[in-house]
Amino acid sequence: MLIEVPTYTESLKIGWAIFWRTAGSFIALLFTINIGLLFLFPELSRTSPSLWIALMPLMVVSGLERIFQNRRGDRSDIVVLAIPRGGVPVGFEIAQTLHAPLDVLVVRKLGVPGHEELAMGAIATGEVTVVNRELVQALSIPETELLRVEALEQLELNRRELAYRGSRPPLPVQGQIVIIVDDGLATGSTMRAAVMATRQREPAKVVVAVPVSSIEACDRLMVGADEVVCVQTPYDFSGVGQWYQDFEATSDTEVRDLMEHAMRAYP
Repeated sequence: MLIEVPTYTESLKIGWAIFWRTAGSFIALLFTINIGLLFLFPELSRTSPSLWIALMPLMVVSGLERIFQNRRGDRSDIVVLAIPRGGVPVGFEIAQTLHAPLDVLVVRKLGVPGHEELAMGAIATGEVTVVNRELVQALSIPETELLRVEALEQLELNRRELAYRGSRPPLPVQGQIVIIVDDGLATGSTMRAAVMATRQREPAKVVVAVPVSSIEACDRLMVGADEVVCVQTPYDFSGVGQWYQDFEATSDTEVRDLMEHAMRAYP
């Protein structure tokens, strides 16, 4: 019996056809799931990178489940700290899914003058300051300008703590597993300040969880945090807002409403 063996070119064509048919089906399945979840839960679109739309909270929690896979039972030692304002909607979804209490960790980015989305450092509760000296030197930013921005952000940090907490003290985190959540990482300065501030409160473990991050920021945090969950680290990352369907600023009112809801669930 004669068996015809396909030529190299024919084999290549067959291989590509199988690949694209399989990949196309997989992409179509993801798209269908995304659209279906977005239709059922439209509020999730505000806290989901546009690449994954409504799947983001589930994917972050999936990454966290990997960390807690040996602790299926009692999780009363887990606390979720969300960085306001953008991190609060994300943190709220994660806290609700993990059945954990939620609190805010106020951190203020020190934006480069004229390009405020780019962080040259950050400050956090507890008089913690983190400065990206390489960036400051590269952009020739004077020390006086750095101190001016820091003073302004300190005023805003104080205002937000009063607005979000009022007279309520921060949740105790000593000996707890703390999950610090934000809506994404660009330079990572804000999150590094958050990690340093949390370390001063003597938690058992510090876990960072974000839906999207630059590769560099995610790698840097692996030094300061015990565990890091970055759902997406795209190679063409240029800013957090690039990966969101709706990146409209979260208001103070939205933050307070979510925090009140969370406190009623876990007083």
